[in-house]
Amino acid sequence: MKLKLNNKGYMLVEIILASALAFGLAFFIIDLTIKLKNKNDDLVIETLISTDREIINNKLMDYAKEEEENFDCSKLTIENNTIKYDGNIIDIVNEYGNIESDKKECLTDLGKISIKIPINVPQMPDKEYDIIFDYKYEIGDMIAPTCSLSIEENIIKATYSDNEGGSGIDYYGWKSSYTGENSETKEVSIATHTYYVKDKAGNSDSCSIEVIATTSKSCNCQTCGGQCHHGTYQCCKDYCNKYGECDAICGTCSYDNCDPTYTCNCQTCYSCSTGYTKANDSYCYK
Repeated sequence: MKLKLNNKGYMLVEIILASALAFGLAFFIIDLTIKLKNKNDDLVIETLISTDREIINNKLMDYAKEEEENFDCSKLTIENNTIKYDGNIIDIVNEYGNIESDKKECLTDLGKISIKIPINVPQMPDKEYDIIFDYKYEIGDMIAPTCSLSIEENIIKATYSDNEGGSGIDYYGWKSSYTGENSETKEVSIATHTYYVKDKAGNSDSCSIEVIATTSKSCNCQTCGGQCHHGTYQCCKDYCNKYGECDAICGTCSYDNCDPTYTCNCQTCYSCSTGYTKANDSYCYK
């Protein structure tokens, strides 16, 4: 059986085909419009983020050039997408970017300032927008800092200083690695103690102190003897002189206290070997 279409049938088919084509074209146009809009949105966001990144880099460069070795990472703060240095606003990153402030990195060391500020853009997760900032500057300081050691009671005390116009002290303490916690004192003990100091330009120095035990000697006790004469009585006894040695000295006693059996007080002298300085009755050092 053959199907025959009259003029009305042909017209109906044409209308259906035309409608299908129109719908397809409309869908294509809508899809293209959405894609163009998304692409335009991405372009706008990328432009905004790029602008923020340029502002941040330029401002960081200004501060780095101005302060160089005095640049302080603790002054670089981030809060709610707002970046500040020393309380001054560097930039407020637009709403399309999120700064991961807990992942911020900042390091100043030997003529270099290095900063990393992670920026996450949720709409474009596959792209990298982190701020990577590096600035190098010359350090003219070529003179090492100095140090010295002394003993006060039972404590070794260190003093140190940088040269005038120097780069500043980076480390001072008892570790030869020039790293770790800074320290100026330690408990005295019999040994050779070395102190280390380094400036921010990398110049370093050390100083040492050798501690030994004192030498002790008991002075002889003298007994008063002889007769009183004109109301006074001469009594000889040993004492410790400034060199820690026993010397004899003649003292007087009043007529009323004159006693031929009186015994002078005994003393123990503490001395140091030649070249050493006496810190106390226990230690000598040089």
